[in-house]
Amino acid sequence: MDELDELADERIRAALHSIGVSDVDPSRALRAVLARGRARRARIRAAVGATATASVLLALVGLALAPRQPGSSVSTDPSTPVTAEAAVSYGFEASKPLVDGVLPVAPKTTLAVVDGHTFSAEVTATALTYSLTDATGGGGGASGDPQTIPALTFSGQGPASNDPSPATYIMGVTRFEVARIDLMRGDDVVSVQTIANGAFPDLRFFIIADKEGPWAGSDAAIGVPLLVAYDSQGEALTDSERVLAAQRSVQQEEEQRQPQEGVVAEPYGETAVWSIDSDRQPSRVSDSFTAMVSRLGCSGGETGEVTGPTITAEEARIVVEFTVEPLTGDFYSCQGNDEVPYLVELNEPIGDRELVDGACLSGEAASTSFCADGAVRWRP
Repeated sequence: MDELDELADERIRAALHSIGVSDVDPSRALRAVLARGRARRARIRAAVGATATASVLLALVGLALAPRQPGSSVSTDPSTPVTAEAAVSYGFEASKPLVDGVLPVAPKTTLAVVDGHTFSAEVTATALTYSLTDATGGGGGASGDPQTIPALTFSGQGPASNDPSPATYIMGVTRFEVARIDLMRGDDVVSVQTIANGAFPDLRFFIIADKEGPWAGSDAAIGVPLLVAYDSQGEALTDSERVLAAQRSVQQEEEQRQPQEGVVAEPYGETAVWSIDSDRQPSRVSDSFTAMVSRLGCSGGETGEVTGPTITAEEARIVVEFTVEPLTGDFYSCQGNDEVPYLVELNEPIGDRELVDGACLSGEAASTSFCADGAVRWRP
């Protein structure tokens, strides 16, 4: 057996030397390959999957003898990932949504029972919720708008202190095309079939009772597992790492669009004032009203296009401030500008609050005749 090991070591050294890598310990190189047991390394993981030593050695030699691709590299540093193999091609875009349309409403439905824990889901008009409860009724889950949830969504729940079979439960929801979910854990893979249920024809669910760990993946240190989704033919569709990266990218873009701290963004448009349409007075139960909007400045009698209001709902009042599109000419006669009706949607009843013209609280309109009687436009 020692002679076979030495022969294998020599073959590995020769193969690595052929691609310009020398002075490497074969066992250390082997550990580097095993550490690549991840979805993005599908070819190596498939070779290593049998776990037999001979298969592992052949996989390593096959990698070393393969032609080097542009931009690829093999490092002898065990802390550096091996990147000689080609990138995996995924069936889904990283930002692919969970559903393509509106989910039908479905009552709370049991999907599976794992070690006495009940995994269930439900769909309301505004949210998709999945949860895991134990025999005592304790548990947790996740909920969100299915229109904004990514194609692979998951959450984790740690073991209870009195759990007779302690495990970390990784559960989630994905698209109907997904047939299998793999949990990458070091050089091990835990595979589960997705759960189909007639109440949720557009969805597939999954749950993994993980009693070992740690999880593989760049986010393992903060407790985020690497999950890989496959279709029924074994083709990789997406993984949690790329989904989270896409979400972070969107979040960073949104943060960059936000005004910097201490910098007040100038509102777009020119000042306008407004009054309540006398023919359509609101009431306490109204969640909308019609404002008659008029440009403050001289514009030849034309208010122009209303750009929409800024609405600030407070405990005692609702402040509504309008602007209008900027003028393009240089000279306009000063005469009364026309009033443009605009439906203001509040998304909640007015109640006992006043409706206030924000332009009359401060700024150039506050000292004009339009605000001489104050800023309140309606009182309950």
